[in-house]
Amino acid sequence: MNQQEILAALADQLDQQSMELTVLRSAYVLLARQLDRCGALPIADLQADLRTMAAAQPDEGWQAGHEEIAAALQQARAAGASRTRAFRLRHGKGL
Repeated sequence: MNQQEILAALADQLDQQSMELTVLRSAYVLLARQLDRCGALPIADLQADLRTMAAAQPDEGWQAGHEEIAAALQQARAAGASRTRAFRLRHGKGL
């Protein structure tokens, strides 16, 4: 293998790992949303825990990773609330 082939293989591997990380974060958010819906783990509590974890370490990557997940949970929570309101309005419930 020449240097260009090695660099191309490394770039492909990095792209694959990045996608895998994105998929894992997405699955984590969906799991948390389902746990919230069944009352097993309120998203607000999980967000607070993630922000506590972010503050527990001085490393910026650690902090940013936890903050990103907390923000994704907030978006999922808001989207779920919007869908619930729209469902209730369409079906005449909760007016």
